[in-house]
Amino acid sequence: KRWAGSGRGNVFMYHVPDASSSSSSELLLDVQYVFGLPFHPHYENRYTLEEKTLSLAIMQYLANFVKSGNPNHPYKFSRKAPGLESPWPMFRAGNGGDNYKEFTPALKNRKGLKEAECSFWSDYVKALQASGGCGKDQPIAREAGKPLAAEPVPETTQIKPSEEKVAYSK
Repeated sequence: KRWAGSGRGNVFMYHVPDASSSSSSELLLDVQYVFGLPFHPHYENRYTLEEKTLSLAIMQYLANFVKSGNPNHPYKFSRKAPGLESPWPMFRAGNGGDNYKEFTPALKNRKGLKEAECSFWSDYVKALQASGGCGKDQPIAREAGKPLAAEPVPETTQIKPSEEKVAYSK
């Protein structure tokens, strides 16, 4: 949100659901799709036609983004991959701007990724900042004359085990 709110560039967010593929590769699904792993001769039998089509669309979106800064604007020498009819919405910092593309074969546009899971922390941080208990420009409170660092740890002495308590035999 911070990057999107700064206005320094275009922000596009995506999400890959946990159960969106049965691929057993050690790579994350988005990495597999972006780099075209479904088309590699060694792995192509592991992917469905639907997953290969998804990979083509994701590669197209990424190539468009790299070239133009927007995944929806194809450059003139690219081949149009099927399934890019649904434009990828820009992520915005304000209310209602939490758009993202879901990397599933349907390539649906969604809103509010993990909103319910993050609502506690979002609300808690706002309440904490409003109460004055924690501001980003406030110094950390400490007693006068006491350092911020923890008290020094006393040196430990090593105790050597006696001969009969050695765990291995000689």
